[in-house]
Amino acid sequence: SFNTVVFNFVVDLDGNDDYAGIRWYELRQDSDGDPWTIHQEGTYVQPDGHSAFSGSMAMDSQGNIGLGYTIVSTTQSPSIRYTGRMSYDPLGEMTFEEDVIEVGSQDDPSTRYGDYSQMTIDPTNDKTFWHTGEFFASGSRKNVVGAFQLAPNFADDVGVVLLNDPSDGTLTNDEPVTITVRNFGEDDATDIPVSYQVDGGAVVSETAIGTIASGEELVHTFSVNADLSSVGTTYNFMVATSYAGDMDNANDTINVQVTHLEPNDLGVSAISSPVSGTDLTATESITVTINNYGGEPQSDFDVSYVLDGGAVVTEQIAGPLAEVSSMTYTFAATGDFAAIGNHELTSYTSLPGDSDNTNDTTFTTVTKNLCQPDLNCNLGDGIRLFQLADIDNPSDCGEGGFSDFTDLSTDLDVGTTYDLTITTGYGNQFIRVWIDFNDNFVFELDELVVDNYEIADGQGQGTFTETMDLVVPGDANSGEHRLRAKTNWNNPVPDDACEETAFGETEEYTVVTGATLDSDVGVISIVAPNDGTLSAAELVTVTVRNFGINEASNIPVSYQVDGGTVVNEVVTETIPTSTSVQFTFAATADLSASGTYSFTSWTELGSDENSANDTVTKLVTNFPPNDLGVIAIVSPVTGENLTDAEALIVTIENFGGEPQSDFDVTFVIDGNMVTETVAGPLAELSTMDYTFSAAGNLSVFGTYNLSSYTTLPDDFDNSNDTTSTVVTNNMCQPDLNCGAGDGIQLFQLGTIDNPSGCGDNGFEDFTYLSTDLDIGTTFPLTITTGYGNQFVRVWIDFNDNFIYELDEIVVDNYEIADGQGAGTYTETMDLVVPGDAAAGEHRLRAKTHWNSPVPDDACDGTGDGETEEYTVVTGPTLNSDVGILNIENPNDGSLTSAELITVKVRNFGINEASNIPVSYQIDGGDVVSEVVTETVPSSASVMYTFTTTADLSAWGTYSIISSTSLGSDENSDNDASTKLVTNYPPNDLGVIAFVAPLSGENMTDSEPISVTIENFGGASQSDFDVTVVIDGNSVTETVAGPLAELSTMDYTLTATGNFVAFGSYNLSAYTTLPDDFDNLNDTVSTVITNNMCQPSANCNVGDGIRYFSVGTIDNVSGCEPDGFGDFTFLSTVLDTGSTNELTITTEYGSQFVRVWIDYNDNFAFEMNELVVDNYEIAPGQGGGSYTETMDLVVPADATLGEHLMRAKTNWNAPVPDDACFETTYGETEEYTVIIDNAVGIEDHAFLNDDLSIAYLPGDQFKIT
Repeated sequence: SFNTVVFNFVVDLDGNDDYAGIRWYELRQDSDGDPWTIHQEGTYVQPDGHSAFSGSMAMDSQGNIGLGYTIVSTTQSPSIRYTGRMSYDPLGEMTFEEDVIEVGSQDDPSTRYGDYSQMTIDPTNDKTFWHTGEFFASGSRKNVVGAFQLAPNFADDVGVVLLNDPSDGTLTNDEPVTITVRNFGEDDATDIPVSYQVDGGAVVSETAIGTIASGEELVHTFSVNADLSSVGTTYNFMVATSYAGDMDNANDTINVQVTHLEPNDLGVSAISSPVSGTDLTATESITVTINNYGGEPQSDFDVSYVLDGGAVVTEQIAGPLAEVSSMTYTFAATGDFAAIGNHELTSYTSLPGDSDNTNDTTFTTVTKNLCQPDLNCNLGDGIRLFQLADIDNPSDCGEGGFSDFTDLSTDLDVGTTYDLTITTGYGNQFIRVWIDFNDNFVFELDELVVDNYEIADGQGQGTFTETMDLVVPGDANSGEHRLRAKTNWNNPVPDDACEETAFGETEEYTVVTGATLDSDVGVISIVAPNDGTLSAAELVTVTVRNFGINEASNIPVSYQVDGGTVVNEVVTETIPTSTSVQFTFAATADLSASGTYSFTSWTELGSDENSANDTVTKLVTNFPPNDLGVIAIVSPVTGENLTDAEALIVTIENFGGEPQSDFDVTFVIDGNMVTETVAGPLAELSTMDYTFSAAGNLSVFGTYNLSSYTTLPDDFDNSNDTTSTVVTNNMCQPDLNCGAGDGIQLFQLGTIDNPSGCGDNGFEDFTYLSTDLDIGTTFPLTITTGYGNQFVRVWIDFNDNFIYELDEIVVDNYEIADGQGAGTYTETMDLVVPGDAAAGEHRLRAKTHWNSPVPDDACDGTGDGETEEYTVVTGPTLNSDVGILNIENPNDGSLTSAELITVKVRNFGINEASNIPVSYQIDGGDVVSEVVTETVPSSASVMYTFTTTADLSAWGTYSIISSTSLGSDENSDNDASTKLVTNYPPNDLGVIAFVAPLSGENMTDSEPISVTIENFGGASQSDFDVTVVIDGNSVTETVAGPLAELSTMDYTLTATGNFVAFGSYNLSAYTTLPDDFDNLNDTVSTVITNNMCQPSANCNVGDGIRYFSVGTIDNVSGCEPDGFGDFTFLSTVLDTGSTNELTITTEYGSQFVRVWIDYNDNFAFEMNELVVDNYEIAPGQGGGSYTETMDLVVPADATLGEHLMRAKTNWNAPVPDDACFETTYGETEEYTVIIDNAVGIEDHAFLNDDLSIAYLPGDQFKIT
């Protein structure tokens, strides 16, 4: 027996708040006080498409459930219906066919409905369901009571409800037969005669021993087993009861088929993704359902797909896929569905020894549709009935005003006029109808067949039906086409079939335009070959269609490649009218040379009456097998606050005709490169995003030059291997409010003339706009704002460090429209470029602030205002001025004795410069001097590599200085540049941190162990050992890597750690690397603690501890999260045998307090560790502030040392004995105490008679 409860509520079925269903549950409880669990649940959807709501449920004495409810829709006034389910029906389903209690004839005129819906069970028989509900008729609100019964009224009625065993699978000659017998009757049934028979053979009869109460079931296993050993055979079981006095024999018997399945039978049963729509892309996931129809599990089998006759994509599924089951599989390789139109997709399995290949394959057509315009048809606009020839479709307002009825079709003769009848729910409805005769998924004006017919001119809401002419032109293409019907209220439907108007609707159907010519054939498509790696003997397959009325045979068909030799053959097959066949030429095509070929194929039937559809053309490309490249850098991207661990992501494209695996891809940041191997496979003519395991350091503000490239042996075209970009780590973007008009609405400086609005979060990046500014010059800056009292500050980042500093201010808190409010205010101010400003390209920041000066910090984001950024180029004022901008190479890494030194030399002067003396020096050593002979134009830079290399082979950091020394140089400040470069030893590895586990409560015996490993060296490392030690127990594992030079990785051991015991654990981890340069950085250690419970309580209304004082602990606190405060970083010393004053403040009275000290350090607070036992603060009081002092007694035999102390409160009742128990109101706080020996004269013997001891207040002693 068990307790049960049923309930329901209304749910939104389609997410549009216009289609309701009933969600229902049955909860069960094994016995009183046990937890409730969900026994079954389901959603009832009204079978005719109406909304169902206002439900009420009940259960009869046999466990059958009845459900009464109201239905309503745009075509159905509120009416009362019911359904139900028997207790033995499949869980979650309402199995009884819906029936009617009352049909309403009027809509609810008010906003109130359903106050009196209720269902109850009749107490006289516990079977009859009584349901009352509300409906409307004759102009008023009415209630109706309906009664129905699901359970039968027979006293004696039993029957078989289930063949439990056997079931489909791999069966034997000795299968047990088990059945379930149910008592449908009202009286108990005892010792039921049962039988089974297989394929009409011998009847096995037995007695199912036992008594079955009404509504209960009994499971019986026959003593005689069944021989089901014939593979591939389906056996017919008849199972029955023959109970004496049974009053209803209709439910005595069931017939079940059981199949001895072939062991190996696999197939694709469905393609679930992608589906037709308007948003299909070139990288759609392809998902299929694979069925194991066989009797054995399957593993490591192949599944393939073919898209539009292209290359076969095959992937292997590890499995296992259990017998007689299914799974969904999404291919790693995506499909290109970007082109508008139909795409043919086939998928199949390949299994050695498959017993039935007929179920291996499934195919579908996926259509990329054109637009689905979003229109409003909720008031009645649009189409409520569409009748054309065989199509007779009543419909409601489709979601978003669009309905796809292309599953409905009709035949239309070319050159014929048809009646089209449309019903709308709102007058002044204009109608246009297109048929996409050229099947390009674009509805064009020359495809109109109904042109802005108007229904119910001048009418409003109502039901209006009119018939109009739909004319199929005589020259229309024969075949299957899409028809679009579109309406618009009060105005003609626009020419653009995609345009969205306010009111109306769009519906689409399928029409097949039939033949009108006796003889008309043509090639409609070239199926093969397709783009890929092609050969010298490619099969050519075309689709030939008979557009004519008469059947056609012996059709001459030809193809030609690039205007060359014509290949002529004959289709001998007879093709019925309006039918297509595929024909493969016997003569193959030589497409072995890489490049694009133009194929033309046509028919030449002598009796053909229409040559316009004879010919089709197709471009086919033979891609080289090996051609790979990086086409985009996805990450990192320009932004603010970039880190030292930015993800490096690139898009790689396989331009070639063969899949590629195990190829290298390299990422370069400012000359520092990392190379990794991509496992693949990357399918031919496809792309993939690859994320490097190494991260990039872009943490320094500034601009980074990024490039990435692939390395592939025999790559056909190296010109597409590489892509490059520039990424900037910007400084802050302050968040300001410019919604009321504050900020900058016009910015004019030099050639910049930029009107703008309020930027997102008060920030606008206009750095793509630039102007030249002369050094030492004052420029007019004009700004318009939409709010007065607007202070303006402008910085130019002359030193290009992405920090706007006070000495870079060029406009300092100029105020626009002092004392004004909202309005438009334009003022011009001076912008002064200092004479010593650095020449070059810089970032300019203009920032406003309302009603007070712009803060010194250019990142401040408080108040009302706006920030805008631009680019300025400060020009030269000196005739001759050159210098080193930066030292490009060498860079940190494993360096050699012959490192190239490359510098960037810039001409800051007005005149061009040449024969520039340039030098470098390392660590103050010998100066290497050379000459840049290249002529450098004004404001230009060149790269120069010294012919003399540098010896940086010794490990360590080098200071490199490079400078120019042009005799005519007028400014030496920018001549030199310095760079620190480190030669890292190749082998230097260590563990720098524990990532997991961390201290916490309720730790387990299988905690993951993760560490962070850093490669301090200049060479990447692979296959190195890492060891973790837990309280002396060690485990060593080999890390495959690779771990790139100067980078880190997190490594999770396969072994786990046992931390289940409360307490502290000493952890250490270290790497072992042959020839490790520095063993001092190999190891890291930590201590973690498995803490005891942290009980949760509510202290939000004042309960708990607001002040805690004992010894030197003096802690003011609030209500801590979840009522638990960890203050173990606060400690005090308490003596053994001492009584100490503990002062606590709480903000709610009747607060009981218990305090424990964990003397045995086992992380369990026990009763013999209590030092304050349920002291009550402010008995009988409510909210307020109450401070009381109580005794905290440390026993004389208390264990010395550092211990955990827990203080716990509870409102209105003593704190429970269990320190982990969670009470409703209260709080827990934890501190640290150090127990020390009490100082007493009697405890010490003094050998020195000169010692004197003085007693001081507070149990203190002074010894002198």
